[in-house]
Amino acid sequence: MAEISIIVPVYKAEQYLNTCIDPILAQRFKDFELILVDDGSPDNCGKICDDYAAKDSRVKIIHKANAGVSAARNSGIDVSCGKYIMFCDSDDYVDRNWCSCLYDAIKNKEADMAVCGFKSFSYESSLVSSGEFKTEHLLEKKDLSNLWWIGSCWNKIYNAFVIKLNRLYYDTSIFYAEDLLFNSEYILNCKNFNAVFIAEKPYNYRVAVSNSLTQKYIPDLWNIEKRVIDQVETVIYKLTNDPEFDLEDRNSGIIDRVITCLTNVFCKPNNLSVREKYRACKEIIRSDTCKQAFQYGDFCKRDNNFKYKYCVVPVLKTRSAFIITTFYLLLNRFSKNK
Repeated sequence: MAEISIIVPVYKAEQYLNTCIDPILAQRFKDFELILVDDGSPDNCGKICDDYAAKDSRVKIIHKANAGVSAARNSGIDVSCGKYIMFCDSDDYVDRNWCSCLYDAIKNKEADMAVCGFKSFSYESSLVSSGEFKTEHLLEKKDLSNLWWIGSCWNKIYNAFVIKLNRLYYDTSIFYAEDLLFNSEYILNCKNFNAVFIAEKPYNYRVAVSNSLTQKYIPDLWNIEKRVIDQVETVIYKLTNDPEFDLEDRNSGIIDRVITCLTNVFCKPNNLSVREKYRACKEIIRSDTCKQAFQYGDFCKRDNNFKYKYCVVPVLKTRSAFIITTFYLLLNRFSKNK
């Protein structure tokens, strides 16, 4: 049995697939199986995967009908044999120490999860941003003030026993925040959850501009966000046993999610009528979740640029669905004419 199972969902990634797989097979840590899940990719990805399996006995292939990244990851979980599980996306790439630094950290600290930093690149390979930890450390309360580390699966290593015992799978009914929901379920199913954070940044993540919420419309996003908020609240309570922990910061984060949902409602690809958009806006603004966030959160906690501070914030503070709808419609019209 391999120590680590590495699961890679593969779909329309022919251009990047070799760049993804080669560094994994060249890892300094050798005791792993690589599970490539061909999610019905219409290009040559399936053949590329088969070629790797023919050359390296550590490579397993699953060919399946297209059902999305969550279903592909679930298929990989089902056939995995490792004591630990890691995930990688097929258009990303890793450094040669990706496995070793996460494996050493979770083993040496006897933690339930190890989390590494990462570098974000555009598809043209220019550096966009990074997520990092200044020093290696075990989970501390300060880490709960900014929960960005919960929202991805590819910079983590998991205990496979926890996943298999509790039958943890990705929710295939949603296409947004599925990583965060999976991670929160994992945390909640660990008896005394502890994580170790490492300063190294061995994962390289490609940022898809086309996935921006200004470029596509996600139906039912607000209900997904409410589910995410509830899960995060439950996680924070489990780890702190304090329902009032960092209340202002948490509600400031919810304001960010409210703005994300409003942006989604009024994005150009959304073909709903103006009346339907107004109703969707009213549902968000009049919800208890939003009311609490607006009462206790700091509107400028994370973003303090001129446009946001002097245009968006005053409009949101009116709490008027009519004014907010009018503002976003005019903003869209201005952007279109511009």
